[in-house]
Amino acid sequence: MLSVSLSYLGLALMTGHATWRGAVNRNQSPGREEGWFFGGGFLLALAAAIIRARQATLSAAGDLSGESLALVMLETPYGLMLAVHMALLFTTGMGYLQLRIETGTGQRPLLLIPAAATVATQGMLGHVSAAFAIHALAVVAWLGALLALTACMQSVQPRRFALLAAGSVALFVTTGALIARDHMGGWPIFDNPYGLILLVKVLLVAGSLAIATNVRSRFAVFTALMLAILALLATAALSRIPPR
Repeated sequence: MLSVSLSYLGLALMTGHATWRGAVNRNQSPGREEGWFFGGGFLLALAAAIIRARQATLSAAGDLSGESLALVMLETPYGLMLAVHMALLFTTGMGYLQLRIETGTGQRPLLLIPAAATVATQGMLGHVSAAFAIHALAVVAWLGALLALTACMQSVQPRRFALLAAGSVALFVTTGALIARDHMGGWPIFDNPYGLILLVKVLLVAGSLAIATNVRSRFAVFTALMLAILALLATAALSRIPPR
């Protein structure tokens, strides 16, 4: 559960400023804080991927050597998807680093391709489905924008932020409902642990969206961010609980 939360938080930090400038404030130039956001997020996402790789290989074949671990990983769909995820994560990280060295900024439209693919493969770990990929992209876009907003309150454009919030949360809720329906074999019933945690997650997301609309208050944005992180923890918990 911890590795899932760390991965999403890391990816949100990596893409937060890019999401912010691309959808909310295109006139803002990248600053030093963007590098710290990206670097910290990359390390978190990488650590989470390594933890999940270790857990997957140990559960499959016990304590093995490094070479054997890699072979076991590639023999399962989960391990193969995780290997692709880690390769895309490295590609995004190295591409960003090269752009920072060459141009002083990590911004290039082409870099969005491996970044989006990295987020999508995170969502599809164990669930090869477009709904999971879109769900992950919506989660990271919303959480990343909130993270960036806490550092860029003075340059917020309310209309652009409202559009980003509405779009990402709408995708998040829609794909989440479809995933829950397929997972439970019907529309969720809130008389079991899975359904109750799902209800809590929905309420947290709704609260985060409602509070974040008041973007003039830094405290409101911070509260919305905390609710979004709690919703992320609920998402990680759902992955460990059977639907019935």
